[in-house]
Amino acid sequence: MKLLTAFLILSIFGIPVFAQPADFPVSWEGNWKGDLKIYAPESSEPKMQIPMELHIQPKNDSVWHWEIHYLTENPDIRRYELIRDLKSNQWKIDEKNGIILPQTFTGNRMQSVFSLDKTLLVATYWLENGLLNFEIIITQTAAESNTGLGDETSPYVGNHPLTGYHKAVLKRNDSGN
Repeated sequence: MKLLTAFLILSIFGIPVFAQPADFPVSWEGNWKGDLKIYAPESSEPKMQIPMELHIQPKNDSVWHWEIHYLTENPDIRRYELIRDLKSNQWKIDEKNGIILPQTFTGNRMQSVFSLDKTLLVATYWLENGLLNFEIIITQTAAESNTGLGDETSPYVGNHPLTGYHKAVLKRNDSGN
């Protein structure tokens, strides 16, 4: 149990991992298109499906346009920027409204963890087999329940049941359609 606790502490507070692909974000550039599927807990079928596009285009050597298009009856276009801090080589998404989401690369995936009100979201993007994958895992910030005895062999563990899951697999669509 001590080894598990040490691993968790190092994972959370310890060694930062900045292992983005050497060709990122150039290899991700383009217009990507697919469907965002929104799942409820305990569901194998999406409760909603929305056409989605992600446009990633260079602006300069440290900024890329990062536009998410949700193509509903009333399209929702989010014009963000992906920014590289040239001093630290860290990334962030600027939502252009005062919201900045730091991005972390782990296992060839770009991830951010953020909360909105009492909801915790884990957003992940990754390129695999020529497809750009996007997912969001959603839970509550407060634990629904706690287990464990609170000692060395059984520390307290907060349980955060999944409250939602979003998934999109996007294909490159540089024809402009």
